[in-house]
Amino acid sequence: MSSLRTVRAFSAAVLVCLPAFAFAQTQGGSSEAAPPTPGAGVPDELVERILGGDAGATTEIRNFLIGSERRPEDIARRATALISRIGGQKAGIGTETLLRVIDRIASSAINMVAGSQILKVGIDNNYVPRRAIVAWDFGPPDGNVAPGFERVQPGDGRLGGAKLDGLRRPSESDMLNDGITGVERIEADVPDGDYRIMMFTQNLGDRSLMASPFGSEVVVNGTSQSVGQPDPDQWIDTAILSNRGAQATNAQATAGDAPASTSGGFISGDLNNVDPELFTRQQGGAMIIPATARGGKLIIELRGAGNSSSYLTGLIVEPASETSDLILSREAARSMVPPELRLALEENILAAAADVLAGVDPAAGDPEPVELPEPILDPEENASISS
Repeated sequence: MSSLRTVRAFSAAVLVCLPAFAFAQTQGGSSEAAPPTPGAGVPDELVERILGGDAGATTEIRNFLIGSERRPEDIARRATALISRIGGQKAGIGTETLLRVIDRIASSAINMVAGSQILKVGIDNNYVPRRAIVAWDFGPPDGNVAPGFERVQPGDGRLGGAKLDGLRRPSESDMLNDGITGVERIEADVPDGDYRIMMFTQNLGDRSLMASPFGSEVVVNGTSQSVGQPDPDQWIDTAILSNRGAQATNAQATAGDAPASTSGGFISGDLNNVDPELFTRQQGGAMIIPATARGGKLIIELRGAGNSSSYLTGLIVEPASETSDLILSREAARSMVPPELRLALEENILAAAADVLAGVDPAAGDPEPVELPEPILDPEENASISS
């Protein structure tokens, strides 16, 4: 997919508003009706907080965009509605403020619909990577290795990074209890073809130590993918790594639950009542990226970790043609957006932003305030006239 473009750059290029794509459904690929009336359904209080520079507005923007369900199509609709609503008041908004606000909304929405989302993951106590052609367990030389995985440690020639260190943490899962910090590059030899890359990390509970375990951008064989929400507090519920497939979703406490379904290569269903003995404590995170190997290699680059560093505990590469060992909740399945839908939703959001910013010159900035001289009053004019 295309890399994330800021609205400032988008408008600086003197863009003509792109034609809006029809919103496609995540399932089935059929198109829906045109987006609703611009600005409809946007709370007045949210607009006031955004334009007033409220520091807490970022969280409120995110909550509004997500809504009651994290459907990408709905997120894009709400984003375009919010952008249009802001645009309706742009006559009274300074240029810098308008650019900053629109960029903030559009960037957040695009990360949600076009970025790879991180899933909270539990691992079946008996899991063995039978479908994987690559199954690496990262960690120090003396760490426990998960069954069926290959130990990859700092200094391995397939890893790159300025400072690679092994780290061991308490966990009930051998694949989650240790890992490597500072990974910037991974190189795996695989036959040419289409694959599903799954990278794993652990929630360390310390944002200052590791705020973005996968960085803010992952590049696979030159194709960039933004990370939707690196903060563990925003990881999506829920996924289970298991060989049991549909059996994992059949251990439901509530009779009459809909049966598990297969969508996009994943088994999905209601995991809220799955037997807790099936998997370890959910303290891991998984990021899924589709990729194509050419020349017999997958080269994965992790960028933009900021002042912290990346942290990986494991890597699995599965053929895209096979059903994954990662079982998704319905919410997690909805976050798996097909590439063509990602592009369509991203362009809709950017088109709405370009429409609002049409005619705005980012280089001009806000006009300098004009300081008028103090009025010179004639004493005679202010003198009272006595009768």
